Amino acid sequence: MTINGKEVDFRISNLEHASKMELALQHMEKAEHDILNLKEGTPLSEALRKMIAVFRDFFVETTGVDVLEDCQDLEDAKQVYSDFLVEVKKQKEVVLAPFSLDQIE
Repeated sequence: MTINGKEVDFRISNLEHASKMELALQHMEKAEHDILNLKEGTPLSEALRKMIAVFRDFFVETTGVDVLEDCQDLEDAKQVYSDFLVEVKKQKEVVLAPFSLDQIE
């Protein structure tokens, strides 16, 4: 799979990959909660840095690759994350499709 121009080995059908993604999503949820509770008056640049880091950490934890290396734009990070989720959804549709031995010729 190619994410933000970088080739990564990620298949949702792989138990280890799926487990890493599930754990990364849990960590992401906690980090988002922390960001939502930043003190009033926190500089925008600090908030943006923290939000980009949430996406970067998700990818590193899930794939082992920093696909957002040098990313400075939150909208870019969100788009890369969204594109990844679309690809994972496609993989899930294939993986979770009904299976029958009748399909083997």
